[in-house]
Amino acid sequence: MKDKYESLLLKKMGVVGCATGYKIKDSQRTDKPSVVCYVIQKKAIKDLQKEDMIPKELEGVPTDVVKSDAIQAL
Repeated sequence: MKDKYESLLLKKMGVVGCATGYKIKDSQRTDKPSVVCYVIQKKAIKDLQKEDMIPKELEGVPTDVVKSDAIQAL
């Protein structure tokens, strides 16, 4: 799913990276595989434009939004 949707997700405002991983819930890793979207700043849904919202799942695979530190090229 990550490979299929990565280019679409990276076009959303604030998304700086995508990866595969496990869903985090209540600060605990679950056993559910997910597509992880890294963002500079997490925002409330009310503060996002509809086109910038990350879907809760992609073809049944959960997504997870994780705040990322600044990314720098080495």
